Amino acid sequence: MTRSPACRPGPATATSHHAWAADGGVSFPGHAALGTRRHADGYDFCILHRDRPAVQVDVTTGRSSRLVICVPEGGDPQAEAARIAAAAGIAPSAPVS
Repeated sequence: MTRSPACRPGPATATSHHAWAADGGVSFPGHAALGTRRHADGYDFCILHRDRPAVQVDVTTGRSSRLVICVPEGGDPQAEAARIAAAAGIAPSAPVS
């Protein structure tokens, strides 16, 4: 399976990520989560806070297949995804539904 790097706004928040199978990290249910999350496709590294929207960055190398990072309070997920994509030298992708 070949993955292309991608960066897009995602639906994840700390309160929506209740199916955590933590592989190291800290979770305060309904408030915040920081650390590695296992799932069927591999691992995610997540930094999530309460109900803030997040940006998902798909990566092609390393242990984690995705970085899921919450947007600063009052921030725009699409603008944040575009900023991260520009810094990484990749094109932003369509939002995750």
